Amino acid sequence: MSVGAGECRSNGAALTRGGYKLCAVIEQPDERATEIDRLRRDIDARDRLIAELSSGGPGSRVDQLEAELDALRHSTTWRLTAPLRWLTMFWRTELIAWVKRRKRFAGLDDLEWPDHLSEDHRPILVVDWHVPLSDLQSSGLRLTEILSLLRDLGHSVTLLCDQDKHATNHLFRTVKMDLADRISSLQKLGIRSIIGRNRAIQHLQRYGNRYHTAFVCYPELMLNYAPLIRAYAPQARLIYDTVDLHGLRFARAAATSGDPDLRLKANYYDRLEMVNFMAADAVVAITAPEVEVIRSRCPSASIAIIPNIHRIADSIPPIDDRAGLLFIGYYRHHPNVDAVRYLVDEIMPQVWDRLGIIPVYLIGSDPDQALGSISAESVRHLGYVSKPEIYFQRCRAFVAPLRFGAGMKGKIGQALSLGLPLVTTEIGAEGMELTDGETALIADDAAGFAEAIVRLYTDDALWQRLSSAGIRHIETHFSVSATRHALYQLLSPSDAAASQSS
Repeated sequence: MSVGAGECRSNGAALTRGGYKLCAVIEQPDERATEIDRLRRDIDARDRLIAELSSGGPGSRVDQLEAELDALRHSTTWRLTAPLRWLTMFWRTELIAWVKRRKRFAGLDDLEWPDHLSEDHRPILVVDWHVPLSDLQSSGLRLTEILSLLRDLGHSVTLLCDQDKHATNHLFRTVKMDLADRISSLQKLGIRSIIGRNRAIQHLQRYGNRYHTAFVCYPELMLNYAPLIRAYAPQARLIYDTVDLHGLRFARAAATSGDPDLRLKANYYDRLEMVNFMAADAVVAITAPEVEVIRSRCPSASIAIIPNIHRIADSIPPIDDRAGLLFIGYYRHHPNVDAVRYLVDEIMPQVWDRLGIIPVYLIGSDPDQALGSISAESVRHLGYVSKPEIYFQRCRAFVAPLRFGAGMKGKIGQALSLGLPLVTTEIGAEGMELTDGETALIADDAAGFAEAIVRLYTDDALWQRLSSAGIRHIETHFSVSATRHALYQLLSPSDAAASQSS
């Protein structure tokens, strides 16, 4: 066979081409014979050693070694060093135990199935990118509440986190709680976490047949994990949680900005979500409008609504000591960045002209890169705040001029549940069933939005009415008790149907 340019050196050289090895060493017959002789000598030596060690006669190597060990144990040195050996053994045992505890604490323990997760507990598998970030993202707060409700409904819950620890480092740079703390918080709820895709797949391979339900969040994860779940947990009911309709969100962003790349993203997610709709046994939407979008694309889909879940504040501070406007958001999420720029550039100048310089507080992680160019004397960049409720209690109004997005906006529900009246857009109010002038003020153009802020800031009676109405609205539609039955129906459709018919 011709190999082109190159050379072949006999005597064990390899053919080379451009400096790369192309064939193995060609050994000569005499070299092979020499190697065989060497191997035979090694085998003979090994056999003699085995015979010497295994012989029971006097003078055997085994007897000699046992005699030496016996002498060592009866020596003065052995007795004097006994405490040191005991301490060494104690600390070695403690170190091993500590390492095992840390591994369990970080979700890195072995993948043994916990004894208490029997079939009677109806084990359920939840798949997400990472542990829920309830203090950073609306979706994280929603997932935390869903996990808590699953435990309340009697399910044994395992959370598979696709991203490993190193891939999530950027999420914890500006927060006090690290990954281990969040995993510990889930453990206190009785929820087991498995971190990283490889470990998640290993867990599915070993224990997939024990799960009766798999609850998979986000379109990419559904595409990746649906085949694995069908293969390793064929009896599990597969539920796809959209979190929000990504295709719809990017289509709205493209319409607002005219960016062709966003249009391509919208088309990509539309196709991806369509595949997921057809692959799932049930689809979870966040809002009623999204149910209609899903049904128009996939009429055969079984669809349920699991909205954002909010807890009502125990008390609402009075209006007298409040001042300023508040916005909260995760600034790696483009709709939030656009909303802040729109607020500062087009809305607030009109408000400041009428009310004077009132402060605008911006709360949320990773603001530097996204909002670094926004500079105004009365705009306060607070970054991540561990207890944002303090600002909801001190500010006069919440503002959310969102121009695109999808799903339910957690910031809207958070403001309402804490009794802080708000001004938002139709996009911001989407899925919340809000009514302009009754539960919130809603305006889509800059002038109308500015006018609504001025009204809310200067009319105490309007403020009190919207604050009370907002709390009642959340309690009725988006509280823990309001969502519990919807989740029960989703996970036990036959039981729910039977209870309704009886």
